[in-house]
Amino acid sequence: MRILFTLKFIALALFMQAQANIVINEFVASSDSLSGISDSEGGYPDWIELHNLESTTVNLAGYMVSDNYTIIDKFVFPAGSFIEANGYVIIWADKDLEDEGYHADFRLQAEGERVILSDPTGGYLDSIGFGQQETNVAMARIPNGTGDFIFRAPTFSANNDATGISEPDFIEKVELLPNPTDGILSYEYILNKNYEKKSPYSLRVYDLYGKFVTDLDQNTLENGNSISGTIDLSDLPNGFYFLNLQTNESTLTRKFLLQK
Repeated sequence: MRILFTLKFIALALFMQAQANIVINEFVASSDSLSGISDSEGGYPDWIELHNLESTTVNLAGYMVSDNYTIIDKFVFPAGSFIEANGYVIIWADKDLEDEGYHADFRLQAEGERVILSDPTGGYLDSIGFGQQETNVAMARIPNGTGDFIFRAPTFSANNDATGISEPDFIEKVELLPNPTDGILSYEYILNKNYEKKSPYSLRVYDLYGKFVTDLDQNTLENGNSISGTIDLSDLPNGFYFLNLQTNESTLTRKFLLQK
């Protein structure tokens, strides 16, 4: 009996240790159409980003997120929910429980409140209390995943370590064609003619859950050029996806619909 109890205790301890590496990494408590980040229904709700600091995929089934310490299960991840190694997951805080994606039964208050992350046993993993928020400005951990929360431009389902607080002003126009797409999507980012510096960038696709889908490009922006290309997404399931351009200083996110 003592051996069995000891084994159960060790298993629980190992379980708790493994779960402790999921953190609240970023959130937006006031959002509108200027953010460019919308859910499957075309709304612009609040959102919360979780980040997995582990180098292995973690089963999120039973994990809970809330804005109230006395009701920690306002949102519970269903069976079949996973967060990839070093990956991200997005929870929309809008009470639209029937919409595609993870939607919580609460909204964040721009005047200030708290976000709480708990494991399946009810143990607290992470929490953040916050005050007055600005529209379309995120609070994010800097350094990514481990640092304190600071105000910055949203880095939706991506690394927070870029330091800007707004969308890049050197992008004059973004074109995603066709949108909706039946699988083949063309994209073009046109630079402002006055852009004079060089800036490393990455271009990635994420799904509506914040899950990384694919890398499109990693290069350096220079005066006189643009970012353009074509991608075949026909092997992916129908739904909304995000195209995210990130530099060392800023980030730009645009949504498109795959409908075959």
